[in-house]
Amino acid sequence: MITEKPTYEELEQRVKELEKDATVYEQMEQSLKESEAKYRLLVENQTDMVVKVDLEGRFLFVSPSYCRTFGKKEEELFGQKFMPLVHEEDRGMTAKAMEALYHPPYTAYMEQRAMTKNGWKWLSWMDTAVLDKNKNIVAIIGVGRDITERKRSEAALRESEEKYRTVLEATPDPVVVYDIEGKVIYFNPAFTRVFGWTLEERLGKKMDVFVPEEAWRETKMMIEKVLSGERFSGIETCRYNKKGEKISVSINGAIYKDPNGNPIGSVINLRDISNQKRMAAQLQQAQKIEAIGTLAGGIAHDFNNLLMGIQGRASIMSVDIDPSHPHSEHIKAIEECVRSAANLTRQLLGFARGGKYEVRPIDINELLHESATMFGRTKKEIRIHAKLQNLSPVVAADRRQLEQVLLNLYVNAWQAMPDGGDLWHRHG
Repeated sequence: MITEKPTYEELEQRVKELEKDATVYEQMEQSLKESEAKYRLLVENQTDMVVKVDLEGRFLFVSPSYCRTFGKKEEELFGQKFMPLVHEEDRGMTAKAMEALYHPPYTAYMEQRAMTKNGWKWLSWMDTAVLDKNKNIVAIIGVGRDITERKRSEAALRESEEKYRTVLEATPDPVVVYDIEGKVIYFNPAFTRVFGWTLEERLGKKMDVFVPEEAWRETKMMIEKVLSGERFSGIETCRYNKKGEKISVSINGAIYKDPNGNPIGSVINLRDISNQKRMAAQLQQAQKIEAIGTLAGGIAHDFNNLLMGIQGRASIMSVDIDPSHPHSEHIKAIEECVRSAANLTRQLLGFARGGKYEVRPIDINELLHESATMFGRTKKEIRIHAKLQNLSPVVAADRRQLEQVLLNLYVNAWQAMPDGGDLWHRHG
């Protein structure tokens, strides 16, 4: 086969093309070196740790920051596996997280404890798979950061939240936490105990359902105060419980803010003051009764003075009138009525003294005979038959109170026999 030799011009052109290609390759190589130097400089001077490992987890590259963190030199780490540096309890989680590298988007995030030169530290890693042109993983690049302080802060925050949650759940007063829109994000067990709703029922909802119509004026004022950043306390109003019953409450409230000082919600404390209200009403009633007692005492004293005047005049009249005189019986009846009225006056005085009565020995037979005789004179249509013990019993009691009991019995019997009849009085 005969081939023509290239001409001089063709050879010269080919040489020029080769020289051009060599220049391009040289420039590309220089650019690559500059790029590698730039990225190496970037990697070596950043605080985040950068490593490259093979599929067995052996180090192919470690950044100076990684060496500083672990207190090791590059040559000590090359060819060594990273897993022995990971806390034993976190190795299983680390291996499982790395399984995501074999699926798009070929990245994995994990947090693990590792033994550094300063002891156990929490590290976070964002790993990325290095793929060949056939999408096969050939290596893994990881970028790590020390998150020990963040973990400590998170633990302290959880501890603080748990502490305050414990306080809220132990407090006997209902506490409800709203977001800035007035929707429930938390309330404690005391809220459920007093008002009946569970947190699951009202979570993410407003609590307009438990505000009575007449309480909206105070409620709107409280909302305005909270939204303006003011606290309020001791506002007495009422709220419905789940059954629709009104409960008297005293409300305290304040806003809470995010770290930037922006209001994000409110905390409301509702104290059930129903018992206090009842006790106040009872105290007011007791004060009224005490005032009535004082008034009754004053009236009883004045009335008793009038009775003494009547008794005195009746006694004078009985001295001047012969027992056979027709008016003698009436005068005796007046004296008996005066004695009964005096007994009633003493009862009023006992009431005025707050139930402190005169207790002394009383002959029951004598008391029964006198009370039956007195009632028989006023209600002649009732015939009282008394059968008493031969041995007169004596008791320690307030005579006026016993007389009142007997009088009530006589009146009840008389009302049961409007046409008259016989009332048998037995003692023994």
